[in-house]
This record gives sequence, C-alpha cells and structure tokens, in this order.
Amino acid sequence: MPKRQKVTPKQYVSKRLVSKRQQQQRRQRIILLLGALVIFAVGSIIVYGYYDKEVKPYHRAAIRVNDSKFDMGYYIKMLRLFVKGEDPSNWNEVTDRVIQQIQERELLRQGAAEFDISITRDEIDQEMEEYQDLDSDLRKRIRIDTEHFLLLGKLREHFAAQTPTVAEQVHLEGILAETKDGAEEIASRLDGGEDFAGLAQELSQDNKSKEQGGDLGWLPQGVMGPELDEVAFSLEPGALSQPIPDERGQTEEGHWVIRVLEKDEARPIDEDTHTIIAANELNRWFEEMKQDSLVEDYLDEDKKLWAVKEMGGF
Repeated sequence: MPKRQKVTPKQYVSKRLVSKRQQQQRRQRIILLLGALVIFAVGSIIVYGYYDKEVKPYHRAAIRVNDSKFDMGYYIKMLRLFVKGEDPSNWNEVTDRVIQQIQERELLRQGAAEFDISITRDEIDQEMEEYQDLDSDLRKRIRIDTEHFLLLGKLREHFAAQTPTVAEQVHLEGILAETKDGAEEIASRLDGGEDFAGLAQELSQDNKSKEQGGDLGWLPQGVMGPELDEVAFSLEPGALSQPIPDERGQTEEGHWVIRVLEKDEARPIDEDTHTIIAANELNRWFEEMKQDSLVEDYLDEDKKLWAVKEMGGF
C-alpha cells in the first residue's frame, strides 16, 4: 500500500495580527528616521556654528571699488603682508592705510585698463628674479608692490606721450608768503619800489626760487596750478599780480606774488618741466576718476580690530 504523505497544516494568520506587525514596522522606521534627522540636525548645528564663527567672517564684504569687491579674508592677507612689525599703538591708522592702499591700487588698475595698459605675469617675474632668496611673505609683498609700480610707470609714460614738447610759456619771478596778508604787504613794498630779488631772498617760503632771487624760470601751463596759470598768462610783461593762493600746498595759507618778465608763444619745454606736467596730468586724471567712482569700505573699528587679531597682531 502506498504511504500516506504527511500534510502540515497551514498556520492561520489573522488580518488583525498582520496589521499589528505592519504598524510596529512603521513605528520602527519612523524612530530610525527621527534618529537620523536628530543626528543630522545636531551635525548641521555644529557645522554651521563652525562656518558662522570661523569661515563666514572671512567672506564678508570689506571693500568695494566700483564692481570689484574684496572680502575680509583678502583684507587680513594684506594686513599680514604690509603691516607686520608696525607699532601696535597705531593699529587704527595702519589698518586705514591698508584700506586706502587696496582702494587706490585697484582704482589705478581699472583706470589703466581703459587705456589698454596692464602688467603681465612675465613682466613681474622678470623683476622678481633678484628676490628669490627672500622669505615667502616678503616676496609676496614685493611682488604686489612690483606690479603696482610697473603699472604706475606705464601710466607715466602714457601721460608723458600726451604732453606737448613745445608750448606758450612765461618767464616768471615770484615770492611765496605764508599768508594772504603777508603777500599783500610784499606787493605793497614792491609797488613802493623795493627790489624784487632782495625781498624774495628775505621773505619767500619757496626755498628753490628764493636762492635765485625769486626767479621761477620759463613755465608753461600745468606746473604751478590753474589759478596761478590763469593770472600769469593774462598779465603783461612787467605787471605785478595780486596775491594768488598757493595750489601746490607748500604752506597751509600761502599766497604768491608774481611778476611776468617775458613771454614766448612757442618755446620748447625742458625735460624736468615736461616730467612735472605729465605727473600733474596723471594726478589730475586719478583724482577725477576717484570722484566719479564708487569707492567704499564696510570696516568699523570693531571689524578692523577683529582683523588685526585674526592676522596675529603686529
């Protein structure tokens, strides 16, 4: 007779039990998910705290020059390179000097670009060859300075090329008094017949012309300042001027008294005078560009002091 096969009875699982197990599994998944979220949140808080305290301050805006922006990290880097070893008591003055340096050098770079003037890496590398034995930070500082002075040199050449070599000129003698009242007294004494050269040697605050008895030599426009130019080129030979403010800033309240000796409508400009005129034109161009540009810094005393601490102090 054939053997009977054992039949294992099927275990009956109620719908209620299945539902209960599914609910337990869902709870376990929720608990695991919540745990993961808690771990992630704690980790995020720690990471954000580090970022907010240690990283974010370095990326905050510090300086702006038109469309160029410099963050605190760059400012601190420049502080390290340019003020290490300075007197700590002057920290506020020193930090302001670095701000001004960053602003003016960037403004000069932007202005030079309008003339298609720039400095290449090869030009800087060539100048840096003699500094290879210096320490790293000093080389970095010299490299930054080298780029700036090379650019300034090219701009001087540009403005020198725009400056005429022949121009109308006047032969002047002048006396620089400390004040307007002093200049009026000098003019009165000259009107009274006193010797110009003698008064210049006695009273003039301009040491160079004083030694020459007040003789300023032949001058084109663009050397002594716009106001003095206007008077000098309008006077007839032999005429004496009223007091004219000293625009070159040799004295705080200085005024000139000048007299025209002779005029020449087309006289060659000597090399030294040509250099002065070109330099004055460069300075005038730069000052006008500063006035027309957006130049800002966002550094109050607390931020500057923080930057000093971050760089490791002086």
